[in-house]
This record gives sequence, C-alpha cells and structure tokens, in this order.
Amino acid sequence: MFAERHKETSMSDTKDKNSRGILVDFRSGSGVGESVSEDEEKSNEADDKWSLRIIGRKVWKFINTGIGVALLCAVMPVAFKVHDFIRDTERAIDQMATKSDTEGINSQIEDMTGVIKDVIEDYEKLDDTVGDLKTTVEITKNEMYGLKRLKAEPNVAVEILKLSQKDDISSSNQAMWDEGDIVASDEDDIENITAKELENQKMILSYVEGEQEILFYGKFSKNNRWDGNCILNVYLGNELQMVTEAEYDDGKLIGYRQAYTFTTKLEKEVWCISKRECTENGNLGDSWNYYKKEDIEKEYDSEKEDQKLNIVTVWQVQDRVRNNVEGFYHGLTSEGAYNDDTGEAYLVKFSFDGTVRTLYKGNFSDGEFSGTLDQPAWMIGRKEEKIDSKYAYYKGEFNEDGNPANSGGWKYGLEYQDIIEYTSPYFFKCKLKWYGFDNAGTA
Repeated sequence: MFAERHKETSMSDTKDKNSRGILVDFRSGSGVGESVSEDEEKSNEADDKWSLRIIGRKVWKFINTGIGVALLCAVMPVAFKVHDFIRDTERAIDQMATKSDTEGINSQIEDMTGVIKDVIEDYEKLDDTVGDLKTTVEITKNEMYGLKRLKAEPNVAVEILKLSQKDDISSSNQAMWDEGDIVASDEDDIENITAKELENQKMILSYVEGEQEILFYGKFSKNNRWDGNCILNVYLGNELQMVTEAEYDDGKLIGYRQAYTFTTKLEKEVWCISKRECTENGNLGDSWNYYKKEDIEKEYDSEKEDQKLNIVTVWQVQDRVRNNVEGFYHGLTSEGAYNDDTGEAYLVKFSFDGTVRTLYKGNFSDGEFSGTLDQPAWMIGRKEEKIDSKYAYYKGEFNEDGNPANSGGWKYGLEYQDIIEYTSPYFFKCKLKWYGFDNAGTA
C-alpha cells in the first residue's frame, strides 16, 4: 500500500519535480516550459502535504500495533550500534594515521574487529527477531481464521519425525503418501481426513507415543511434499527436547534452524542452536552451544480439550538459553555431524568463564578434527583443569580419532602476541577471550 501511494504522489503526469512551478512539455521534445499559476502551485503543495499526512497516519498506525513496537525495539539498538561502529571506525583510522608503532595499530585493529563482531551479532539477533515475528503473526492469523488442529496418523508421524534428526534434515523429493491416504483425524478421533483434503493448508498436527509428544505446524503441497515454513516441537514428558524450523519449496529443503539438547564428549549438557542453508556440499552455517542451566517445560496441558497448543520457535528457545557459550562451529554439516573439507571451517570451545579452551581451524570428518599432510590444520588450546596452564599451538596432521599426530608440531607457553600472530590472518564470528590475559576479545 505504501509503495502504491508513493508511486501515485511521486510521479505527476507532466510536472518536473526538480523544478517546482515549471511545467515541461515533454511532447514538444524541447525544454521550453510554461509557468504554473499560483493557485495550481498551492494545490500541488496541498496534495503533497495530504499525501505525507496519509503516509504518516499509516506509519503511526503500524507503530501502534504490537508488531510495530516489537520491530522498532529490535531495529533501534542495531541502528545505534551501526552509528557507533562508523564513529569508532573513523576515530580508529585517525588514531592509526598518527601512530607508527605496530603494537598500537594492532590494538586499534582488535578494537575495530570487536565492534564489527558486535554489529554482526546484533544484526543476526534482528534477523531472528523479524523472522520470529513473521512466524508468530502467521500462526496467530491462522488461529483466528480456523487453523486446523488434528491428530497425525502413524504414517505421517514417521515423516514428521524425520525433521527431528539433529543437523540431518533432507529434502522430501518423493511423495510421502497418496492423495487418498488417511493422514489425520479430528481431535475427537471421529472423522478421518485424507491427504487430498489437507493439501496446501496450514495445520497443527499432534502425535503422542509413550512419553514423547510432537507438534507440527506447516503444510504439504498437492504433490504431498513438505512446503513452506514447517515447525516441529518435540517433548519428552513435559520437557522440550527439540525445535526445528525448516523452509521447503515443494519438497526441496532451502534451509533450516534447530534448537536441541545434547551431552558433549566432556559430559556437559548444552543447548545447540543451529542455523543453516542447504548447498550441494552440505548444510552451511553456524552452531552455537550454550551451557544448559534449566529445562524448558511445556506450556499447555495435553490432557485438556480445547487447549491452545503453543508452537515454540527456535528464536524463543535461543532467547531463553543464550547465556554462557560452550562452543561455536562455523562450516558444513552432513549426516548429523561436522563434515567439511574446505579448510575454512572452525570450532571454538569455551570454558564456563567465557575464555577459549580450544580453537581449531581446518577440515572435519564425522565430527572429528581431520588435518592431513596436504591440508594441515591448526589449533590453540589449554588444559582448563590447571589454573596456571598456558596455551599451546599445534599445526599439522590429525589421526582418525581427531588428535594431533605429530608430537613435533607443538609450540608451548604462548604469549598474547603469539596468539594474535596466529589468529589475526583469519576472521572468527565469535569473540575470543583468552585466559590469563587482559583482553575483552580478539580476532
């Protein structure tokens, strides 16, 4: 509506806006014009003011909605952050121009890198907020206009549960069922519903087996393949175990976001937030692990009839669990594991105090470090159980278990400048705070 109104008010049939009061005769092909009368000019100004007034009212009406307020609240901090970034960058450049010492310039670069990472983080939060708002509005709108709430048949539950595979979702290239197959029933188990009756309709499907309960929000196409935004919630008892948001185009998986719990090799319970886009080589994106502090419980009673089934989004989970970061991975995943042979992937593990425990950059195979003679990987790490331990650096091959294969590839007792030397050629999307050094975060 805004765009249509803007087009109407900004493109007069014959008036040149760059020269108010002059009417250019485009038909004659010359630049000769004739004067517009004073009354016509006042009329034009009145039209412009009236157009602005209408636009202003629409903007104000939007701001007064809950969505408008939420969106403005999300956008404003990022806008201020970008403004601060531009200001700080200008100052840093001025200071660098007056400094000839390398240490001073490195310090300025570290500061600028930290600001860039803050902007990126805030932008990603904004992107998540906007995406979650759109999903929430869509669900609310559908509930207002009769969103179908049904019980999934076992054959459908099997397909839905494929969306619960951790970082192992795939396209549904084949039809999942035939149009005449029964795929759901009403909440009273009275009416059986076929696939033909539900094609291209948004719905909420529920399925309970033992202590596990799943909720699915989405739709399938007339070709009986997932289509559009599909959301899965998985509960074990009253505790949320997983949320998947997958974007499909008639069965083709475009990308997905997931939130799920798991236990690390060091027996740490974490929440993982994975955001990925699908490519020919695998699912590319980022995974954030957060130390698990509490369970997320179900906000409805499955036993009660006419109970609102709250659909939880990945952003809502991340907003709850975003506290102490346990790990960050950037790269490709496939078959539920880190698998990346580009040499561009990296993994950072953090101690509970926020300092780096391990930083690895290189290839991954089935979740393990995988450096070779032709493609050596490198890592920086320390033994966090020892208070006075210093960081060590390794570059070279890694064995099948993901451990360094060459004892001669180590350098021990790193100083802060050593760490900067090894890490500065690369950009890491997460802040790196090093134990034992006075630093807020480095590249």
